[in-house]
Amino acid sequence: MQRKTVPVLNSLIFARDSAVAGAPDTDGVGRIWRNSTGVAISCLPDSDGATDIILSDSDPSSDSGLVCIFDGAIDTPSGGLTVEILPDVTLFRMPVARAATGLRVWTDGFPDTKVVWLAVS
Repeated sequence: MQRKTVPVLNSLIFARDSAVAGAPDTDGVGRIWRNSTGVAISCLPDSDGATDIILSDSDPSSDSGLVCIFDGAIDTPSGGLTVEILPDVTLFRMPVARAATGLRVWTDGFPDTKVVWLAVS
């Protein structure tokens, strides 16, 4: 498990294939947006504090209070997954074994969540 607590300047966290630049289009209405190679997740604005961001190969414990807001897969033809805030501000990189990587996103359930847990399978 990798974990960082950081203020997120644009209130968006991106999880994407490591070799593919570009993020899903966001409309400001939902909590998560997706395209074939990545997801964008809304989080706490930096002016309100820091967001706890976790990248793991397992889901959070059942007593964590977190809810799953996304359960799907993204294409990862490069064999790597990158988690970043703002383009080119990388928080984590993880090698992945498949051309499509399972991803579950857990938050506290609010659009301005204080926690984003990314479970990779």
